[in-house]
Amino acid sequence: MAVKAHRQLKATEHGYRIISTVKGMLGGMTEQEDFNIDDQGHIHTDHYLAEKSFFGIESKEELVIDQAANKAVYTRKKKRKEIHLSDDLLGPVSYQLQLRNDLKAAMAASTNSAVPEQALSDQHPLYKVMSRGRIKDYQFKTLGEEAIKTRVGEIATIKVRRVRKGGKRQTTFWMAPAWDFLIVKIKQREKGGEDYEMLLETASINGQLVSFPK
Repeated sequence: MAVKAHRQLKATEHGYRIISTVKGMLGGMTEQEDFNIDDQGHIHTDHYLAEKSFFGIESKEELVIDQAANKAVYTRKKKRKEIHLSDDLLGPVSYQLQLRNDLKAAMAASTNSAVPEQALSDQHPLYKVMSRGRIKDYQFKTLGEEAIKTRVGEIATIKVRRVRKGGKRQTTFWMAPAWDFLIVKIKQREKGGEDYEMLLETASINGQLVSFPK
Protein backbone atom coordinates (compact mmCIF):
# COMPACT_ATOMS: atom_id res chain seq x y z
CA MET A 1 0.00 0.00 0.00
CA ALA A 2 1.51 3.32 -1.09
CA VAL A 3 1.99 6.27 1.27
CA LYS A 4 3.29 9.80 0.78
CA ALA A 5 6.09 11.11 2.98
CA HIS A 6 7.52 14.61 3.35
CA ARG A 7 10.56 15.73 5.32
CA GLN A 8 11.74 19.25 6.00
CA LEU A 9 14.86 20.52 7.76
CA LYS A 10 14.83 24.17 8.78
CA ALA A 11 16.63 26.58 11.06
CA THR A 12 14.95 27.76 14.27
CA GLU A 13 15.74 30.40 16.87
CA HIS A 14 17.73 27.91 18.96
CA GLY A 15 19.06 25.50 16.35
CA TYR A 16 17.30 23.28 13.83
CA ARG A 17 14.12 21.29 13.43
CA ILE A 18 13.43 18.27 11.25
CA ILE A 19 9.81 17.36 10.58
CA SER A 20 8.64 14.18 8.87
CA THR A 21 5.06 13.40 7.89
CA VAL A 22 3.65 10.20 6.43
CA LYS A 23 0.09 9.88 5.12
CA GLY A 24 -1.81 6.93 3.70
CA MET A 25 -5.29 5.47 3.40
CA LEU A 26 -5.15 3.93 6.87
CA GLY A 27 -3.73 6.93 8.73
CA GLY A 28 -0.49 8.76 9.19
CA MET A 29 2.15 10.09 11.51
CA THR A 30 4.15 13.22 12.26
CA GLU A 31 7.65 13.08 13.71
CA GLN A 32 9.55 16.16 14.86
CA GLU A 33 12.96 16.62 16.43
CA ASP A 34 14.64 19.84 17.58
CA PHE A 35 18.42 19.85 17.89
CA ASN A 36 21.52 22.02 17.87
CA ILE A 37 25.01 21.55 16.47
CA ASP A 38 28.16 22.36 18.47
CA ASP A 39 31.42 23.82 17.15
CA GLN A 40 32.79 20.34 16.43
CA GLY A 41 29.81 19.50 14.22
CA HIS A 42 28.17 17.13 16.71
CA ILE A 43 24.37 17.05 16.96
CA HIS A 44 22.62 17.39 20.33
CA THR A 45 18.90 16.65 20.65
CA ASP A 46 16.68 19.21 22.42
CA HIS A 47 13.23 17.63 21.99
CA TYR A 48 11.44 14.87 20.11
CA LEU A 49 7.74 14.29 19.46
CA ALA A 50 5.93 11.62 17.43
CA GLU A 51 2.16 11.47 16.90
CA LYS A 52 0.50 8.58 15.06
CA SER A 53 -3.03 7.75 14.00
CA PHE A 54 -3.74 4.43 12.28
CA PHE A 55 -7.10 2.68 12.01
CA GLY A 56 -8.51 5.50 14.14
CA ILE A 57 -6.17 4.66 17.04
CA GLU A 58 -4.01 7.58 18.16
CA SER A 59 -0.71 7.40 20.00
CA LYS A 60 1.95 9.84 21.09
CA GLU A 61 5.50 9.56 22.34
CA GLU A 62 7.77 12.36 23.51
CA LEU A 63 11.38 12.82 24.57
CA VAL A 64 12.04 15.91 26.69
CA ILE A 65 15.64 16.94 27.32
CA ASP A 66 16.32 18.46 30.75
CA GLN A 67 19.85 19.82 30.59
CA ALA A 68 19.67 21.25 34.12
CA ALA A 69 18.92 17.82 35.56
CA ASN A 70 21.22 16.11 33.02
CA LYS A 71 18.50 13.72 31.91
CA ALA A 72 16.05 12.95 29.13
CA VAL A 73 12.49 11.90 29.96
CA TYR A 74 10.62 9.60 27.58
CA THR A 75 6.85 9.24 27.83
CA ARG A 76 4.34 7.10 25.94
CA LYS A 77 0.86 6.57 27.36
CA LYS A 78 1.49 5.66 31.00
CA LYS A 79 5.09 4.65 30.37
CA ARG A 80 7.79 7.00 31.65
CA LYS A 81 11.53 6.36 31.43
CA GLU A 82 14.55 8.49 32.26
CA ILE A 83 17.85 8.49 30.41
CA HIS A 84 21.06 9.91 31.83
CA LEU A 85 22.46 12.40 29.32
CA SER A 86 25.90 12.25 27.75
CA ASP A 87 27.42 14.25 24.91
CA ASP A 88 27.38 11.34 22.47
CA LEU A 89 23.63 10.64 22.57
CA LEU A 90 21.51 11.28 19.48
CA GLY A 91 17.77 11.43 18.84
CA PRO A 92 15.50 9.02 16.93
CA VAL A 93 15.82 11.08 13.72
CA SER A 94 18.94 13.22 14.11
CA TYR A 95 21.26 10.22 13.98
CA GLN A 96 20.53 10.11 10.24
CA LEU A 97 21.81 13.67 9.86
CA GLN A 98 24.90 12.87 11.93
CA LEU A 99 25.54 9.87 9.68
CA ARG A 100 25.29 12.09 6.61
CA ASN A 101 27.67 14.65 8.11
CA ASP A 102 30.21 12.01 9.14
CA LEU A 103 30.22 10.31 5.74
CA LYS A 104 30.65 13.68 4.06
CA ALA A 105 33.60 14.51 6.34
CA ALA A 106 35.19 11.11 5.76
CA MET A 107 34.90 11.51 2.01
CA ALA A 108 36.40 15.02 2.10
CA ALA A 109 39.34 13.85 4.23
CA SER A 110 40.17 10.92 1.96
CA THR A 111 42.93 11.23 -0.58
CA ASN A 112 40.73 9.17 -2.93
CA SER A 113 37.64 11.34 -2.48
CA ALA A 114 36.96 11.17 -6.24
CA VAL A 115 36.13 7.49 -5.73
CA PRO A 116 33.44 7.37 -3.02
CA GLU A 117 33.46 3.58 -2.81
CA GLN A 118 37.15 3.54 -1.83
CA ALA A 119 36.88 6.63 0.33
CA LEU A 120 34.13 5.19 2.50
CA SER A 121 34.73 1.45 2.41
CA ASP A 122 36.35 1.42 5.85
CA GLN A 123 33.64 3.48 7.53
CA HIS A 124 31.67 1.72 10.29
CA PRO A 125 30.14 4.62 12.23
CA LEU A 126 28.53 3.80 15.58
CA TYR A 127 25.94 6.01 17.26
CA LYS A 128 24.20 5.88 20.61
CA VAL A 129 20.54 6.66 19.95
CA MET A 130 17.79 7.46 22.45
CA SER A 131 15.00 5.19 21.25
CA ARG A 132 11.77 4.51 23.17
CA GLY A 133 13.30 5.26 26.53
CA ARG A 134 16.45 3.23 25.97
CA ILE A 135 19.93 3.83 24.61
CA LYS A 136 20.61 1.67 21.56
CA ASP A 137 23.75 1.21 19.52
CA TYR A 138 23.22 1.95 15.84
CA GLN A 139 26.20 0.81 13.78
CA PHE A 140 26.42 1.18 10.02
CA LYS A 141 28.49 -0.33 7.24
CA THR A 142 29.04 1.07 3.76
CA LEU A 143 28.31 -1.42 0.99
CA GLY A 144 29.63 0.39 -2.07
CA GLU A 145 28.08 2.38 -4.90
CA GLU A 146 24.71 1.86 -6.55
CA ALA A 147 22.76 3.88 -9.13
CA ILE A 148 19.13 4.43 -8.15
CA LYS A 149 16.44 5.37 -10.68
CA THR A 150 14.05 8.06 -9.41
CA ARG A 151 11.64 10.60 -10.85
CA VAL A 152 14.42 13.20 -10.83
CA GLY A 153 16.78 10.93 -12.77
CA GLU A 154 19.32 8.22 -12.06
CA ILE A 155 21.29 9.06 -8.92
CA ALA A 156 24.71 7.77 -7.92
CA THR A 157 24.48 6.68 -4.28
CA ILE A 158 26.44 5.07 -1.49
CA LYS A 159 24.61 2.11 0.04
CA VAL A 160 24.73 2.04 3.84
CA ARG A 161 23.21 -0.66 6.04
CA ARG A 162 22.63 -0.79 9.76
CA VAL A 163 24.53 -3.69 11.30
CA ARG A 164 22.41 -5.85 13.59
CA LYS A 165 23.56 -8.87 15.55
CA GLY A 166 21.40 -11.82 14.63
CA GLY A 167 17.83 -11.64 13.44
CA LYS A 168 16.52 -10.89 9.98
CA ARG A 169 15.66 -7.19 10.34
CA GLN A 170 17.51 -4.87 7.98
CA THR A 171 17.57 -1.10 7.54
CA THR A 172 19.33 0.18 4.42
CA PHE A 173 19.92 3.73 3.18
CA TRP A 174 21.01 4.88 -0.27
CA MET A 175 22.64 8.32 0.01
CA ALA A 176 23.77 10.76 -2.69
CA PRO A 177 27.30 12.16 -2.16
CA ALA A 178 26.66 14.88 -4.76
CA TRP A 179 23.95 16.33 -2.51
CA ASP A 180 25.54 16.15 0.96
CA PHE A 181 24.57 12.47 1.25
CA LEU A 182 20.89 13.18 0.85
CA ILE A 183 18.85 10.04 1.55
CA VAL A 184 17.47 8.87 -1.81
CA LYS A 185 16.02 5.52 -0.77
CA ILE A 186 15.21 3.69 2.45
CA LYS A 187 14.36 0.00 2.72
CA GLN A 188 13.21 -1.77 5.87
CA ARG A 189 12.96 -5.56 6.11
CA GLU A 190 11.09 -6.90 9.12
CA LYS A 191 11.59 -10.19 10.95
CA GLY A 192 8.74 -11.85 9.06
CA GLY A 193 10.24 -10.95 5.69
CA GLU A 194 7.96 -7.99 4.89
CA ASP A 195 9.68 -5.18 2.97
CA TYR A 196 8.91 -1.46 3.21
CA GLU A 197 10.52 0.98 0.82
CA MET A 198 10.60 4.76 0.36
CA LEU A 199 12.00 6.39 -2.78
CA LEU A 200 12.77 10.05 -3.44
CA GLU A 201 10.39 11.92 -5.76
CA THR A 202 11.46 15.55 -5.30
CA ALA A 203 13.95 17.41 -3.12
CA SER A 204 15.47 20.85 -2.67
CA ILE A 205 18.51 22.00 -0.69
CA ASN A 206 18.73 25.66 0.34
CA GLY A 207 16.03 26.43 -2.20
CA GLN A 208 17.89 24.67 -5.03
CA LEU A 209 15.93 21.90 -6.70
CA VAL A 210 17.78 18.61 -6.78
CA SER A 211 18.06 17.34 -10.35
CA PHE A 212 20.13 14.78 -12.22
CA PRO A 213 20.55 13.91 -15.90
CA LYS A 214 17.84 11.52 -17.10
